[in-house]
Amino acid sequence: MIGTLSKDKNEILFSRFGINYNNEEEMCKKGSVVFREYDTPPPENGGEEVGTEETLSKCQMEKRRKMQRKAKVVVRFCDVIRNAFWEERPWILGSQAGA
Repeated sequence: MIGTLSKDKNEILFSRFGINYNNEEEMCKKGSVVFREYDTPPPENGGEEVGTEETLSKCQMEKRRKMQRKAKVVVRFCDVIRNAFWEERPWILGSQAGA
C-alpha cells in the first residue's frame, strides 16, 4: 500500500475486514522493540566514560561492565518512528550502542 495515508489504510481495514485500528493492542499497531534498559542511562557523548575500551581507564571500564550487567533486556510495544523514543534513549544510537 505504498503511497497511501494512514487514514486510507484504516478505512481499508475497517471496510474490508471490520477491524478498527484504534481498538487494536499496541503490539499489533507498532510491533515489538527489544533493547537494554538501564536504571541510570549510560553517559552521552561528552560524559566521562565516552570512548573505546582502549581509551578508558580500568576504573571506567569496570563501571561500564557493572552498568551493563545491571541492564535489563526489555520488550516494548511503542512507536520508534517518532522522535520521543530516541530522545528518551539516546545511547541506543550513540557510542554505547554496541557496548
